[in-house]
Amino acid sequence: MKFEILSGFILLSFLSVSCSKSNEKNESQEAASQVEDRSVQKDEIDGSSKDQWTGFDFDGAKSIKQADFASEISWDIAVKRSSIKVNAPGVKILLVKDQSFENIATAASEGYISDQAPSDPSKETSGLAFHQGESWYSYDPATHVLKSRDQVYLLQSSEGRYFKLKILDYYNSDRLPGYLQVQWQEIAAAGTQP
Repeated sequence: MKFEILSGFILLSFLSVSCSKSNEKNESQEAASQVEDRSVQKDEIDGSSKDQWTGFDFDGAKSIKQADFASEISWDIAVKRSSIKVNAPGVKILLVKDQSFENIATAASEGYISDQAPSDPSKETSGLAFHQGESWYSYDPATHVLKSRDQVYLLQSSEGRYFKLKILDYYNSDRLPGYLQVQWQEIAAAGTQP
């Protein structure tokens, strides 16, 4: 009887250690796959509505309708025509100068800004981070065409992850306006290895 209890205890201990190591292995594999899955992504954000924002969550790589903002609080940026806002105060951006999209592997540690209270409430873009200084686009009054300034931004997401972002175009493949074409990629946080 004592032998059966002892062998049962040993078997139970072995299974417990085995399961624990298996769980640790699964957790480390899951964390590694999140780090390794940092390929360059391209998405179209449908901001063509004149009265509704469309959000985009970089952590989840998905668009979110304005009607779902209350339940889907993880959106990072929202687009309405040429206006872009961030999900303040948690989401912050930094305009990167003198570096190409391809050469950025690690996020900066400081200098990020978020949306602020509008200084001119009659202007929709007043106080919005993507419209500080030179806006993300240039406008040709002769042709009424918006063109991306080809700038690179760093973005700290609602979940605290970092991404590099480039706005490629304001038009879709049919040249309809308000369909933001973005290129983005997750990058390492400041002080960590890419």
